[in-house]
Amino acid sequence: MARKPSSYLLPRLHRLARRQDENYFTECLAYLISAFLEFEADCAECLLECLRGPVELSVHAGTPISVHTQFSIEDRNRVDLVLKTNDAVVFIEVKIGSDFHCDQLEQYRSALTRREEGRKALGILTRDVPNPAKNSADFRVSWFEVGTVVRSTKPVTQVGKYIRNEFLNLLRHRGLNMSRVSWELKKGLRSFVSLFEMLNQSIQPHVDKGEVSRSTVTTAQNYFGYYIWINDTKFFVGMYFSEPTRIYVNNEEELSLPEDIETGELIEDGWWQCKIDL
Repeated sequence: MARKPSSYLLPRLHRLARRQDENYFTECLAYLISAFLEFEADCAECLLECLRGPVELSVHAGTPISVHTQFSIEDRNRVDLVLKTNDAVVFIEVKIGSDFHCDQLEQYRSALTRREEGRKALGILTRDVPNPAKNSADFRVSWFEVGTVVRSTKPVTQVGKYIRNEFLNLLRHRGLNMSRVSWELKKGLRSFVSLFEMLNQSIQPHVDKGEVSRSTVTTAQNYFGYYIWINDTKFFVGMYFSEPTRIYVNNEEELSLPEDIETGELIEDGWWQCKIDL
């Protein structure tokens, strides 16, 4: 699959945690909350308002707020994310693609009601709207809502700005956040379709001459274009959405390449890439 390495840390580390997708995102969110609590009180207040449900949790109340992940409760169960003070606790079950286990929320509810804190709530953080029959939580927040809130924050410290941007790019990487749609969308889509057709028109003559044995359309979350086969070797011709002013051409299978290539560049042994500025 054609991929361009992300310049952001969290999306790159996500490659190593795909089997722990929800746990990875939970830890990243917990880190963002903790960092905001330490460096960016106003940003933390906005994020807590999104995640606290009916429980009043305020940075300005003077009571320390702690953030926990994989919080142990009864019967060896663990809650994904917990926000806690001396007199308040919020359980949040985090989901991205998986469904709720049988009686999962009921078990959390039972454990929550037996806690000593005076103010408590059970929430769920999901991508899609859950089945109402399985949703016995006090409140529900979507990842898109979290992304909108984080995007609206205005950190004043360099640490806060860096962590905010890292988290937003992680959400975009996973398709859990998107920029606002504007009037430019219509014009952009027309240009996108035109560019796709231009790529096809540039490849087709080489197919007709037999220089390219075959070509197929390829699209994914972060790129679009064509796979082409030259002398039974697979190449990618297309665009990465993170760099919409360039067309990339690169081999998808390792080759024995000379060092004095005049077009493009060798990015490592056996791998070549050419960037065409639009």
